[in-house]
Amino acid sequence: MASITIRDIPDELFERFKEIAKEDRRSVNAEVIEILDQTVQYRNLRAQRLRALDELAMIRASQPPSKEEDTLAMLREDRQRQ
Repeated sequence: MASITIRDIPDELFERFKEIAKEDRRSVNAEVIEILDQTVQYRNLRAQRLRALDELAMIRASQPPSKEEDTLAMLREDRQRQ
């Protein structure tokens, strides 16, 4: 496994890491690895969501525009049937 050295960690931040690690019953090292992993997963998920939104925008742009009046008329008609 690879190792990493982090220098000049502010004391307040290190103390917070120690507190969180204690709450989660982990070592500070294990807590830092967990937080790094969560951050990477979050970034990956965010990238997937952005790609999905781009795809949806492309699909929507390729569809003929719907007239708002038509949609409202359809809603009114549906409500009158009930």
